[in-house]
Amino acid sequence: MKPHLTSIQKLQRKLRKLTKRNWSVALDSRTLKLRQVIVGWVNYFRISNMKKVMSRIDAKLRSRIRVIIWNNGRYRENESNR
Repeated sequence: MKPHLTSIQKLQRKLRKLTKRNWSVALDSRTLKLRQVIVGWVNYFRISNMKKVMSRIDAKLRSRIRVIIWNNGRYRENESNR
């Protein structure tokens, strides 16, 4: 048994919304909100088999967070050079 495709898509939409680059929120509060959403979703579907699903979501989420961190650091670097 695994989560339905629409449930997975809803989670991905929610995670995409929380990892938008133009959402100007501190990284700590962003990761806190991401953690709340992910832990809640995993606890809801804990009896299902979701290893493949979560590994795909994890890979996408890590790359989005990496881009956020990278762009945030680049912006700060450019601001200090002015």
